[in-house]
Amino acid sequence: MTPANTYQPTDEFREHLEREVLRRYRRNTREQMRRPVRRPRLAKAAAIVIVSASLGATAGFASAQIGQGGVRDSLLAAARAAAMLAQTRFDIAKAEAGDVTAKVRVGMANQETLAAATAELRDMEARRNAMGVNIDEISASGRRHG
Repeated sequence: MTPANTYQPTDEFREHLEREVLRRYRRNTREQMRRPVRRPRLAKAAAIVIVSASLGATAGFASAQIGQGGVRDSLLAAARAAAMLAQTRFDIAKAEAGDVTAKVRVGMANQETLAAATAELRDMEARRNAMGVNIDEISASGRRHG
């Protein structure tokens, strides 16, 4: 090889290339992190709307049942609707925690994000379990008094 055929990039060119690669990498990482976050939020909002509509319908039925002496049945129906909402929220939190866990493994999220997702998952699990206990108590009180 002759010196005329070899190319040596300048330091300025290398720095510019490095900045450009980092800039595009960061932009792609930000875009990838944004996309999955919107879907669970949309799913969460849709689930809350559906369950809220169910609760509203249950409340309408509950008032009619109270007039007929079906207090326990209306309470049980409302508790079951609330349990359905709690289960949906738990499922969403579980999916979000799984997404964050995967992101942590590949370096797209930090441990703080994982801790927050895990805490939310535990909270939703506790709420779901509490709804199950409420249903059991309402059912048991109906058996004792009915």
